[in-house]
Amino acid sequence: MVQYLDLEYWGKVKEIANADEEFRIKTKMFNASFTYGATDNDAIPQIYMKFDDGEVVEV
Repeated sequence: MVQYLDLEYWGKVKEIANADEEFRIKTKMFNASFTYGATDNDAIPQIYMKFDDGEVVEV
């Protein structure tokens, strides 16, 4: 079972986003990276994501 906001969760987000044709069309030429962190729960680690031309390339 996947826990909310753990690495397995974000891996699944990456898998679904990269397989979604509509998402890929709308995010074409989107290049960015960000670090997501929950501020209300110290048990949840920060997650880094990188997008290259709309594809999630790193989690």
